[in-house]
Amino acid sequence: MKGCHLRFWLLESSVLFCLWVADPTAAQIAPDATLPNNSTVNLQGTTRVIEGGTTAGGNLFHSFREFSVPTGGEAFFNNAGDIQNIFSRVTGGSISNIDGLIRTNGTASLFLLNPNGIIFGPNARLNIGGSFFASTARSLTFADGTQFSAIPSQTTPLLTISVPIGLQYGNNAGNIQVQGSFLTVPNGKALALIGGTVRLDGVVLEAFGGRVELGGLVGEGTVGINADVETGNFASLQFPDGILRADVSFTNGSIASVVADNSGSIAINASNLEILAESVLLAGIASELGSIDSRAGNIEINATGAIKIANDSLIVNSVLPGGMGDAGDIEITTKSLTIASGAQLNASTFGKGNAGSVKVTASDTISFDGDGGIFTTVEKGAVGKGGSIEIATESLVVTAGAQLQALTRGQGDAGSVKITASDTISFDGVGSNGFPSGAFSTVENGAVGKGSNIEITTKSLVVRGGAGLNALTRGQGDAGSVKITATDTISFDGGDAFSTVAVGAVGKGGSIEITTNSLAVTDSAQLAVGTRGQGDAGSVKIIATDTVSFDRGSAAFSSVEKGAVGKGGSIEITTKSLAITDGAQVNTLTRGQGDAGSVKITASDSVSFDGVGSNGFASASFSTVEKGAVGKGGSIEITAKSLAITDGARLNASTRGQGDAGSVKITVSDSVSFDGVGSNGAASAAFSTVEAGAVGKGGGIEITTGSLSVSNGAALTATSAGNGRAGDIVINAGSIRLDSQALLSSDTTGGEGNIRLRSESLQLTRDSEITTNATGGKSGGNIDVQASALILRQNSTITTNAQGSLTGTEIKGGNITLDTDVIAALEDSDISANSDNFFGGKVQINAQSIFGTQFRLASTLESDITATGGAPELSGIVEINTPDVDPSSGLIELPANFVDITGQIVQDCPTGTRFADNEFFITGRGGIPPTPREALSHNAIEVDWVTPNSQVQGSRGAGEQGSRGAGESPIPSEIVEATGWVRGANGEVILTANPPTATPYETWYRSILCPAPQSNN
Repeated sequence: MKGCHLRFWLLESSVLFCLWVADPTAAQIAPDATLPNNSTVNLQGTTRVIEGGTTAGGNLFHSFREFSVPTGGEAFFNNAGDIQNIFSRVTGGSISNIDGLIRTNGTASLFLLNPNGIIFGPNARLNIGGSFFASTARSLTFADGTQFSAIPSQTTPLLTISVPIGLQYGNNAGNIQVQGSFLTVPNGKALALIGGTVRLDGVVLEAFGGRVELGGLVGEGTVGINADVETGNFASLQFPDGILRADVSFTNGSIASVVADNSGSIAINASNLEILAESVLLAGIASELGSIDSRAGNIEINATGAIKIANDSLIVNSVLPGGMGDAGDIEITTKSLTIASGAQLNASTFGKGNAGSVKVTASDTISFDGDGGIFTTVEKGAVGKGGSIEIATESLVVTAGAQLQALTRGQGDAGSVKITASDTISFDGVGSNGFPSGAFSTVENGAVGKGSNIEITTKSLVVRGGAGLNALTRGQGDAGSVKITATDTISFDGGDAFSTVAVGAVGKGGSIEITTNSLAVTDSAQLAVGTRGQGDAGSVKIIATDTVSFDRGSAAFSSVEKGAVGKGGSIEITTKSLAITDGAQVNTLTRGQGDAGSVKITASDSVSFDGVGSNGFASASFSTVEKGAVGKGGSIEITAKSLAITDGARLNASTRGQGDAGSVKITVSDSVSFDGVGSNGAASAAFSTVEAGAVGKGGGIEITTGSLSVSNGAALTATSAGNGRAGDIVINAGSIRLDSQALLSSDTTGGEGNIRLRSESLQLTRDSEITTNATGGKSGGNIDVQASALILRQNSTITTNAQGSLTGTEIKGGNITLDTDVIAALEDSDISANSDNFFGGKVQINAQSIFGTQFRLASTLESDITATGGAPELSGIVEINTPDVDPSSGLIELPANFVDITGQIVQDCPTGTRFADNEFFITGRGGIPPTPREALSHNAIEVDWVTPNSQVQGSRGAGEQGSRGAGESPIPSEIVEATGWVRGANGEVILTANPPTATPYETWYRSILCPAPQSNN
């Protein structure tokens, strides 16, 4: 629809222009007779000399029936030198066609008013001493309330010495068309074209250090004219709100330039604005001009409809090379903005001075597409600060290589990027030049200055298809941070966010901070902070009230790279639930000189790591000191309600270089599960590792939870193959279950690594193991278990092993300490503390009961307790402490069949009967019957009464039995049980053994036949 409208306008204007060229006699300047002192026009060659008119103070008024200047012609306003303003109007019905020169005397400003329209041809020129205003308004209004109107009237207007304050428009104002013209005004003056519609085609408008003002109305209203308070000169136009505006367009390389040594501004007010085909708006400080106090003006665009800037068109406000002073800003306010096909908004400094800012506000949408975008830069050789990029809109889309970039290549800080969108923001794709779509804050190579932040606030954000949000430093200065706040969702789908210190750079890395409801990082997307230069890396901080997910090879990284000197930053995730799947990872590492950062995960509900990606990488969290690095590894800390590590996923804190490995710390209120192996055959696991060649200690694994399950080949392993002891495995859990080849192990070549378990219940089933293995150091690691119940079944083991090296290293086996109420070791399940070439370790068992196992000198096919050494005389110690149990008595024969209790216990009756539930009392000396269906036999043995100690007389000597002397204690009278009662003469109740009316004493036995439950009705 826009294209049709544009073609129609081009056709219409072309016809008018052709008619005008075909009939030059129609082009003339003809005064009317509407002024007190009318204008005169004299033809002198090709020049029409305009004189006369009516003067009021410094104002000169001319009125014409027609006003046109033919090709090669000239219109010369021969005014007096003291005239400040020339006001000219066209009262006839014709358009003004100007294809020649308009000239004035002195410094007077010229106002040309023609409501029918104005066309400037390719040969149109201006040679005036003041400002030039061309308008299709119907009248000028003045401060004293008078008007100078182009609408014919019967009365002679009252002319004024006052200054103009407005342009009064009616409906359907004429258009202004400029075709190939070169229109310029003196430095510091204004050039204003105010329609109707204003269209510029292949035009140059110049007002160096002055002001170019474009715009128009199509509805009835007044455009205000504002004067400078100090000088009284024209300052700006003020367009009314609520009045329909006209369109403005730049095409075919049109240029509006106000660059100078100072000031210089451009303002456009329109409904719709198009800047196309390499057209340029240019402001700033010119080359080799300006001073330390110079300040360029702004480029201000206000469009109530849509703005489109495309086809390598530019809006630039810069300090040019050699210039001195600050550049102005670029400010755009619109409903929607589209910047496409290499178009740019650019606020930069190439000289000595600060770059300006770019501020865009759109009530609807902003779209950047193609290789262009917004750039605020401190260029190479420049000295000054970069300006900010500020965007406020409902939705923002940045695609196909478009960029929002604030950078410094010179001496000065880069500007910031601030984006606020009430609905959505999307960065998508890579441009034809290979550059990603995105937002960037950069300190480039050779620059000296800090990078600034990228700050995004929105409802939802999507970064995908290679797009990125990057804050980095390649020079001398800190990188900025990437800060994102989204009330709904954030998605990185094949897109990235970075804050890095590059190779050769000196400075700290910034952080990546994300606050949202839900975050999804997928398809190899990365959130990465790191340093390759001299400076600490920043951190990754994620807060999500609902979910965080990393999937399909995506990752969060914090790294100190090879050659870097600095500390790695932490990765901190706080959420309701976290899922890391399909080869995604959350990693911190150091390859240089500096400690790796930590991984800290806090989830109010669940955390899960699952599977192996198509790239062969496990879903995981790593904290690593790589080979050649010097520094400590960071910890992996997880706090949640539940944690699941499945199908080859893993947690790994390790060192391959010079420095201690970090630890794995898990605190989970409900359950922790490690289960299965991945498609690559690797176990689901948690590792604390000192690799071969590394120098440092293992950090260990600590788990505190309600229940721990390790199953189907999963493992918890602390290993040292380098120069340093393995870390400890410490578990505190309500229950611990190892099943189906599950493994808890500490393996070391550099010293002991211990396993300590605290639980109510510890179960090992189906070839599961708890083991320490030492091939170096002085002794193997120890295993210390405190559990109410310890169960081993189906070839499961608890072992410590020590093996000497080929050089004959003598290593003592580690110790096993088991404190428990019950131990049951069945089906060839062993407990052993062994050493291949030195003393065996010690097995100490403190238990109330032991079932299914016993001490043996050597391992058998039964369940064994052993402590073997390198030779029989080097055997270790087995110490079993169980009350009243002789371990040498062998296995306890347990009954093979259960007792049939159907005849032993009476069945319960439903609630609601007259029999009480869930009670069992035995009172008296007669015992109980054999079964619930039998009464107590008269042959039952009666148990004698027990006499309390206080009733025993005499004393008990050593080795003597105490005795009671005859007659020392009276024989108590027999107590007879009352079986009835009678009432005495005075009304008292008397218990009797023989009531007047006998009541049989019921047996306690009741039939097990229960009555039907009673209805509540």
